[in-house]
Amino acid sequence: MRALVCALLLVVAGCGGPPDAVRDTISVAATGLKAVDEVLAPRYTDRAEECREASTNWEEYDSCVGVLNTAAVANETSREGLLTLEASADAWEEGASEDWPALVACVAVAFGRLEAALAAVGVPIPDEVRTAINLAAAFGGECDGSL
Repeated sequence: MRALVCALLLVVAGCGGPPDAVRDTISVAATGLKAVDEVLAPRYTDRAEECREASTNWEEYDSCVGVLNTAAVANETSREGLLTLEASADAWEEGASEDWPALVACVAVAFGRLEAALAAVGVPIPDEVRTAINLAAAFGGECDGSL
């Protein structure tokens, strides 16, 4: 958690390129997403199998998997957000940092959706994910729809 706080402070200060703390932040958040996936994937797999057997068409199947599908999509979107943020850190090292605030804000939006989707299916939110949500939201940028 300390690395996340340090990274946020350095990003807000806007000094130089991405410090190691930013990379550490991305790594910690990725660890949280992995923990989510380890809980969510077996639930999704079991439910999807039940729904395939019980459904006669795609509409019935989609309705059957419902919120679990929403949670899986939110988890994947959050993963993609972290990859985008990592690419932004790479670009920042090369001197292009103008998109950083919007990307942080979009990752916060993606993680917020993940938090809501996980709550809907009863999957606990890892501390790393909750911390990433709080810090990214506190940054205060505005998402431009990048994710």
